[in-house]
Amino acid sequence: MNFGDVLTHIDFEIADQDVADATLGNGWLFTNFNNAYDKNGDLRLTGLYPWKTTPMKTYQNSYYVGDSLTGEYYAEKIHQVSLIGEIRQTFVAPEGHGFHHDITFDNNGNIFIHGTLLTGQTAANRLESIIYKYSLETGKLLWQRDYSSWFDEQDVLISAHPNDVHFNSIEYIENLNLIIANTRSSCSIIGLDAATGDFRWVIDNPPKLF
Repeated sequence: MNFGDVLTHIDFEIADQDVADATLGNGWLFTNFNNAYDKNGDLRLTGLYPWKTTPMKTYQNSYYVGDSLTGEYYAEKIHQVSLIGEIRQTFVAPEGHGFHHDITFDNNGNIFIHGTLLTGQTAANRLESIIYKYSLETGKLLWQRDYSSWFDEQDVLISAHPNDVHFNSIEYIENLNLIIANTRSSCSIIGLDAATGDFRWVIDNPPKLF
């Protein structure tokens, strides 16, 4: 892989040959800061680099990659790019917000993206606590939900940033029409209505979430 003047070489130690045969060399995507997902969105190589939390995934013969115009920790845009490198659609974060970590897609032509306030987080507007829903066809923001208030009783990590929710993975479950979101700081798994973003259920912490 050659990114301009930077040649990237990565060695893999194979523990399961069947998994390796089905994955390695089959849809791997890397940013120029060595953040990556495999074809299923399951692997990310991270380091202390700019765009560390920028998402990148493949879906229906396109790949989706975050773009930070200022080199910020978060992306302000996510581009849908064809396999020959054409930008087909761009999803823009609302003013003062950014994208991070993970994205997923439903079967109704929508994309769901983790988001955050870039500055000025408060107890009422926590870090990495937003989910956005965009139309894949138009790039239009359909809704955004900030789940900050759900974590007012969060005390799982005493040493955590007091404003931190930290959504870090998201997945769509077709037969339930649910979005499943994981929060790193509270160790919660939350089921959300894909149409509205409304709460349906929660697994584990925190016990006083609702």
